[in-house]
Amino acid sequence: MLDDFTIDSLTEQIGAIFEVVSEEKTIFTVTLEKINIHIQTKQHQNFSLQFRGPLRPSITQGIQTIVHPKFGTSEIFLVPIAKDADGYLYEAVFNRIQSN
Repeated sequence: MLDDFTIDSLTEQIGAIFEVVSEEKTIFTVTLEKINIHIQTKQHQNFSLQFRGPLRPSITQGIQTIVHPKFGTSEIFLVPIAKDADGYLYEAVFNRIQSN
């Protein structure tokens, strides 16, 4: 679930493979390449994830279903941010504020 997506839990998953199920029900894999930490305090985490995916199939910006053995099935908003000979880079941004 998305509640499990934290900086600590995802740092352990760099290099891990996630399945993406597109709106057309095409299934392909992406690899978590990088976590960019923007804010990290006890009350606030703001970070982005960068995934590497293939050239084909590719997806457009939008909510995608992702599957991972540790996190299960979740929906996240993925945005293509770059393309090179190896494929596409996708980004997902998270902003978590803890209430006390």
